[in-house]
Amino acid sequence: MATALDVPLFRPDPYRAYARLREKAPVYRDDECDFWALSRHADVSVAFRDAETFSSRNGNMLDPLLWGPDAAAFASISAIDPPRHTLVRGLVSRAFTRARLARLEPRIAEIANGHLDRALDGGEFDLVAEFTSRLPVDVIGELIGVPAADRAEIWRLECTLVDREDETDAAAAERARSMAVLTRYFADLVVERRRNPRDDLASEVVAAADADGTVTESEVLALLLVLVLAGGETTSGLIANAVDAVWRFPEARDAAYAGIDGWVEETLRFEPPFQFAGRTLTRDLTLHGVEIPEGERVLLLLASANRDGEVFDDPDRFDPTRDTSAKVTFGSGHHHCVGAQLARLEARVALREFSRRVADYEIDGAQAQRAGAAQFRDFTYLPIRVTPRPA
Repeated sequence: MATALDVPLFRPDPYRAYARLREKAPVYRDDECDFWALSRHADVSVAFRDAETFSSRNGNMLDPLLWGPDAAAFASISAIDPPRHTLVRGLVSRAFTRARLARLEPRIAEIANGHLDRALDGGEFDLVAEFTSRLPVDVIGELIGVPAADRAEIWRLECTLVDREDETDAAAAERARSMAVLTRYFADLVVERRRNPRDDLASEVVAAADADGTVTESEVLALLLVLVLAGGETTSGLIANAVDAVWRFPEARDAAYAGIDGWVEETLRFEPPFQFAGRTLTRDLTLHGVEIPEGERVLLLLASANRDGEVFDDPDRFDPTRDTSAKVTFGSGHHHCVGAQLARLEARVALREFSRRVADYEIDGAQAQRAGAAQFRDFTYLPIRVTPRPA
């Protein structure tokens, strides 16, 4: 049966709580926050593939601002089911083809090295502020068509939206204002690209939507919003978590530096920047002897599934050489993350350039600060001291 545990579910160490859930309460009910949670790999994997039973119609976020029947206005393809999902997703999926990403890689490396040039100059810096947060904003900004002068403000608004340290009414109102500002910004961008198309993703999406004739203006706007919000926050977290993981597991550094792909994939398993996804149950379901009524919100704890010892040997050890193919970080089925390959590419390039230019480093773990939102496993401050390689 569903069981209350005496361990905070998400913070400060969500993995200890996840382990207890997998063992004691694989179907867990949280009355205070009004959700059920699935924590075992087998259950999470099935749920991701069963979109008919585990619907995305109310979005995938815990935040009241982003959950409910109107979630698609902000969360786009994350908050709709097929067949509409298939149509809207098609507007952007071609932007992430293997060929297009290959053409983008040199520019990502150029951006990464520009930020590293400035950061490494002093030897000590905040990895988040100087590198991991800047790179994804610049990359997705260039891809979509956000002018460079606007990207710092876009990132500030994103940070406001995911910050959960302050749960006051004033903070909630500030988050709502930030979402309104972002919405107006991209609404104006859509109008401008329709008037003056350019060689960017915003122009492509607008043109494809206009050619289709059934895609609404609000769907176009929401699609651009979710690409920016999801692409910036999660990719920044992926890169920062990768650097932090190798510092915490120094025995893994040689393997990580020698095999960047393994470093990225193991980070996605071990410390995914997006910890869980919400779904709405479309029918009564009995699982592990627990009855979950139709209409309930269910969290798929993908970060817990990725640490399930039934699937991964010694799951709490960071090992860049392990087989991570069973991880569920990007979901599966209809809602497999559309930006997964771009996130992998950015992280691979960032870590490649970082390891090429940094011989050794130390992180001040006592001063490091994690983001406040339970759904995102990221840093807001990660002080690092580096030993650059000789030029």
